[in-house]
Parts: sequence; C-alpha cells; structure tokens
Amino acid sequence: ECNKCVANFDHHCPWLNTCIGRRNYTYYYVAIWSFLLMLGLVISSAVLVMVELTADAVGQKMRLSGHSAPTLAGLAVVVALDAGVWLLDATLVAFHTYLCLMRLTTYEYLTGKVSRRRAQLQGPAQERDAEGPPA
Repeated sequence: ECNKCVANFDHHCPWLNTCIGRRNYTYYYVAIWSFLLMLGLVISSAVLVMVELTADAVGQKMRLSGHSAPTLAGLAVVVALDAGVWLLDATLVAFHTYLCLMRLTTYEYLTGKVSRRRAQLQGPAQERDAEGPPA
C-alpha cells in the first residue's frame, strides 16, 4: 500500500502512516495500550469532577451555579466522545493481544495466508496431521 518493505509485515497503519512489522510492532503495541490508558484516565477524571460538582450542588441544596452548568456540559461531551474512542481502542488492543497469543500477523489473520516462517515453525508433523490418518 505504501511501497515500504518491512520484515514480518503485519499491516499498514493509516493513523501512523507507516507499515507495522517486526522492528516496530512492539512500539505499536505499547502505543495502543498507552492510548487506552490515557483515555481511561481522561474519562475517569472527567467523571470524578462531574460527580464532585453535582455532589456539591446537592449537598448545599442549591441549583448548579452559572459556572458549573457549562463545565458539566463540557465534561459530559468529553466523556461521551472519549468513551466511544476508548471502546474502539479497547477492541484494537484485544485483537492485537489475541494475534500475539496466536502468533499471527494481522495480514495472516485477514488473508488466511500463513507465512513461510510460520510454516517452517510448524514443521512436517503438523502437515501430516492436516493430511489425516494414514490409509
């Protein structure tokens, strides 16, 4: 897609505008985990501030002040938008964790093609098993 050859090609990431492979997969994996954690912290902090603002208003038995209402609205927008992105990123993290556990690349998973390296690792015993029992 981008005409960049990389060892053990995994996928082309349009968000990073580069191919992900053996050399940079670890950095990619850490980046998606870091983004997930960052979004979680932003959402948690926003919810905490929203709870404190509403608890103060309820505790004082008064309506939200002129400054609190726009702040709550802004925080609600942040939580709503970030929660959707967090869910998408959590799905991406789960998918790549699955791929790591299965020792597959994204390309192998999507195309069903197994690389020569993986075929060599599986060895002839797996090929015999795939053929079925001897006649």
